[in-house]
Amino acid sequence: MMMIRWKAIASIPACFFLPIVHAQDTIESFLQACTDDAVDTVRTALQEHPDWLHIRSSHGETCLHVAGIYGASAVTRAVLQAGADPNVRSTYEHGLRMHPLSWNVYGGHVTNVRLLLEHGADPNLDVDPMVKGASPETVLDIVQRILGAFDENYKDNENQNEDSRYTAFREIEKLLVKYDAKSFDALNTVDDSSHAEL
Repeated sequence: MMMIRWKAIASIPACFFLPIVHAQDTIESFLQACTDDAVDTVRTALQEHPDWLHIRSSHGETCLHVAGIYGASAVTRAVLQAGADPNVRSTYEHGLRMHPLSWNVYGGHVTNVRLLLEHGADPNLDVDPMVKGASPETVLDIVQRILGAFDENYKDNENQNEDSRYTAFREIEKLLVKYDAKSFDALNTVDDSSHAEL
């Protein structure tokens, strides 16, 4: 009997040296809370597991990425305040190297776009295009392409300003310009006039 007790007691310290392993379903639950804007759940999880601020889904997305699916602004604000990188890229093979700002621009989430820009998101990072063989694009390219599609759909219609999605993308365009966003072409055009001979 005494021998069994000592074996049990001797094995307890060993568990303190084992690496912490997070069950995938627990991580997925955390990321689902990020998506659902369950800010209290996210804050509690981050208090218990601060490293989850940077943890990724099986598709290479962080909490800050998936908060952009539906525009989870309370979670976006909380994780940015906790130190999440606003320029983190998706590592998923087919994830187009997207960062949280591009997710939120595509989604038309004005509040999140503003929060990300205020916390240092770079509006001039490029992402891979959705169309194979096309040039990379910036978030300004993305929003202007979306607005162009709206303009085409509303060509002979005065109701575009009553469409909340259209006005959201217009607001995002203004925010991006305010933060000095450029198109991919503008960022990659060399000004030949500076090399002109006098």
